Amino acid sequence: MKKTLFIGLFSIALAGGVLTSCSNDDDSSVVSPITQTKTYADANGLTLTYSGAPMLGKQVVFTPDANDITKATLTLSGAQTTSPLSDNASGLATAGVIPGEVSTTIDVDLTIKNDTVTFAGEENRGGYTLKYQGSATDASLNLALNVTFVETAWTNTSWQLLPPGNLFSGDPMQPIHIVWDAEPFDFNGSPYEIQSLITLAISMTQIEGNTIPKMLCGVLNKVTFLSDGNVQAEYKDSLNATEWKTSPLNLATYTVPEPNRIRLFLNPAQIAATASGKSRAGMTDVLSQLMAAVTPMLSEGILITLDKGEEGVLKAYLDTETLLPILKIVAPLFEDEAAVEQILSMLKAQAGEMAGMVDVFLKPALVAMPQIIGSTETIQIGIKMQAAQ
Repeated sequence: MKKTLFIGLFSIALAGGVLTSCSNDDDSSVVSPITQTKTYADANGLTLTYSGAPMLGKQVVFTPDANDITKATLTLSGAQTTSPLSDNASGLATAGVIPGEVSTTIDVDLTIKNDTVTFAGEENRGGYTLKYQGSATDASLNLALNVTFVETAWTNTSWQLLPPGNLFSGDPMQPIHIVWDAEPFDFNGSPYEIQSLITLAISMTQIEGNTIPKMLCGVLNKVTFLSDGNVQAEYKDSLNATEWKTSPLNLATYTVPEPNRIRLFLNPAQIAATASGKSRAGMTDVLSQLMAAVTPMLSEGILITLDKGEEGVLKAYLDTETLLPILKIVAPLFEDEAAVEQILSMLKAQAGEMAGMVDVFLKPALVAMPQIIGSTETIQIGIKMQAAQ
């Protein structure tokens, strides 16, 4: 009996020792392939998708836990970019990955296999639900994000541009929305309102046989606010195109800071934009000030008012708060005769058969622009839409 009991206890002790030994051996053999903080970006091993579509212009910092190789922190943010307004400016902050957040941190649990770590999870973050899945090596990181924001009045709604009227019926300015309340200026010896001049110019000016409102409706049809924070547009590449296209995801995103306002975030890395020509030397100071005014919009977003009025017409516009500071910065340009002539030349080149009207109608307004801007009390610029069918 005693011998049997001794053998049993000895077997249990031996088994425990073997298990402990094996466990220690396993722990010591598992080594994290990422032992120090790594920054991944488009040109440095990052493959990032948001709602299943590529998202460019962002970066992810992977920080391993110093005390636990199975844990790490991901820090998501916008990569820095250069300015389209100046050859010398660089290092501008852009919007973060999650709309409305300059930086987002995610604490992840890692599964380690050879030279790769994998992770996945889901979190409710109050304003949105975040699902993530990814893998990383010392040289690359793949991260897939899916976000669903708390529903607002604008979630999953689509809005179609209102069709333009003409001088005899309807609103010839439609779908363009402009309100400009300023003191009258001298228009060939008579006082004239800038609001009236703009309305006349936009409704009458034709380019290649189309008014400006018709051209706008010819290339932009619909705007949709998705539940993941994306803004999608239905558009055409040109007036001659026959089919509407849907813009790719992650070009522009939005948040709803107030019930009647959105904040729009543009992704420079995914928006095809070109700039031609060099700025005049005399404009350097103005451009520098303009840079200071618009640069924060890259990371903080552009505030847009959504005003849903009678008969379901939605006006989406930039208001005085956003536009007037920018106008005050560019006002000195209109005191430069050479700059005014350069602007007039550009307008004439676009006006076609109406080029002769540019000097008659627009030059007095451009010359008076510093006075107009200085007396501006209210300005709104945007578009009018209705619920899409």
